[in-house]
Amino acid sequence: MKGAELIMKKQLISLALAGAMMVTTGCAGAETVKSERVFAVMDAAGTQTTVIDNVHIKNEDALDTITDRTSLTGVENMAGHETFTLDGETLTWSAAGNDITYQGKSDKEVAVKPVVTVKVDGKEVSADTLKDVSGEVELTVAYTTNAPYVAVSILPLPEDEVSDIEVENALLLTEGSRQVVVGYAMPGLDEKLELPDHFTVKAKADHAEISWMMTLATAQPIDVLCDELGDDVKDLTELKDQAVSLLTALSEGKDLPEMDGDWKTLTDTLTELNDGVAQLVTGAQALKDGADQLKEGITSLEDGLTTLTANNETLNAAASQLFDAVLATANQQLASAGLDQAGITLPELTQENYAEALQTVLDALNPDTLRAAATEQARAKVEQAVQAKESDVRAAVEPVVESKVLEAVLQAVGLNLSAEDYQKAVKAGQVTAEQEKQITAAVKQQMATDEVKAQIDAAVQEQMEALVEQNLQSEDVQNQIETAIAPAQAGYEQISSLKTQLDSVNAFVTGLNTYTSGVSQAADGATQLHTGATTLADGASQLADGTTTLHTGLTDGAKEMADKLLPYCTDDLADALRIYNETADGAAEAGHYDLVADDMTATTVYIIRTDMK
Repeated sequence: MKGAELIMKKQLISLALAGAMMVTTGCAGAETVKSERVFAVMDAAGTQTTVIDNVHIKNEDALDTITDRTSLTGVENMAGHETFTLDGETLTWSAAGNDITYQGKSDKEVAVKPVVTVKVDGKEVSADTLKDVSGEVELTVAYTTNAPYVAVSILPLPEDEVSDIEVENALLLTEGSRQVVVGYAMPGLDEKLELPDHFTVKAKADHAEISWMMTLATAQPIDVLCDELGDDVKDLTELKDQAVSLLTALSEGKDLPEMDGDWKTLTDTLTELNDGVAQLVTGAQALKDGADQLKEGITSLEDGLTTLTANNETLNAAASQLFDAVLATANQQLASAGLDQAGITLPELTQENYAEALQTVLDALNPDTLRAAATEQARAKVEQAVQAKESDVRAAVEPVVESKVLEAVLQAVGLNLSAEDYQKAVKAGQVTAEQEKQITAAVKQQMATDEVKAQIDAAVQEQMEALVEQNLQSEDVQNQIETAIAPAQAGYEQISSLKTQLDSVNAFVTGLNTYTSGVSQAADGATQLHTGATTLADGASQLADGTTTLHTGLTDGAKEMADKLLPYCTDDLADALRIYNETADGAAEAGHYDLVADDMTATTVYIIRTDMK
């Protein structure tokens, strides 16, 4: 790679990656700023399944009404009580001087997508089959896009199943028993810059379960960088054009062109060289001074990049604020869910307590537990109803017991008859009146004993318990039980879904904190710029010294110098300027995900979860 392209490459790497750490802070100086955080869920092939766009409108001028444009559906206010009207694509907020935070859904494709390719022992496999195989794994993450982006991906790897890890265009971070790969890339840029557009992980894997990857992607740092370099590039373009004009004239031995400013001084010096080469030496010294100033400027740039690493805390704080915003929405939803009417008290959810608090509610709303409680309540009502009919049950039980007592008395007097047969014998006159009287008295006596009374009580109790179970299992009572627990079961499913969503956000915030602990290494690249500026300054000094030899042959020397510098200006520098212009145009066109009103400034950050399963 030639000199100008190499310098531009180093600037893009160092400044764009450092700018990525500040991307969540939005744009300063605009009256109304629309910041989009596009949360997408994709599979390993880059096919998106879910997209939620979280939009924050910074109301710098405390406007009462904010007019926005959107193509989102299901728009919801996420941080306040401001109302809106939606007329086609026009979204009008009654802001009352407040910032607006809302979100909505969309099926529009996101502008940058991570695509995961996995090979095991050289053979390509799907990501979800890693858990079933063992061998040498090569995992490559590329990013499909039509515009320049800065992308950083966080890939947790299980420690027990993945070892001997090697990475390319990535960092391997370990903390305790966890190991995380932080991959970085700048897809969509010119190939001559030789910037990474993917990262690769090689390792030994044994039935490894790699569940997810989180990616942060944005074109904003590149756009900001190009804006910052805009005036310098404009000056450099003018310098190149005039240099080409002058060097071409020197190389071809033609009259020097008419020029302005310092260039006119140089041409006048060359034209009037007969007055002495001292003027030309002065011009060369001026070039050396400019190179020294450039060196000082690069030194300041290096210091600035080092300062940028201090903004890691800002990025982490922004992620935490995002988590807090999601928790605030969850608290609002739970406050209106009527849990207190069900006797469930829930504290305000925080990052620290949400998991335990929601799990406590889930335990309380467990359908099996609630069904058991509802069944016991139904049983109590059925028992009360059956208890009210105890006299009827006893009236039915006593004749049965009396028949058994009669049969026992008959056996005792030597009559082997059933109670029914005895009654038939009495009616047929086969039992004397005296025998009947004795038998009746004996039965009455037995019925009055505590033992028989206990048998009657036990039989009554058994019959009542049987009636309770029979009524409890009836279709009517079972329907009542299911109706009673239906609202709680619906609440259980909603809170279970809410906990799953919060767990995903928590996983992202935790992974981002791990990433920022290593991203400060990007500032080290700025040191290389300092070295390059020093080399340039040294070269300018040598050029100043060399001008003293021009007295031996100005024409030949000027032609030789022109022949050497002209290719640099027409090829290398021109190509570097072309790359800059294409990069700047691409970053500007990357734009935003949703629609934006004409009077707004917009920024977009894509936060993409890749599900490997």
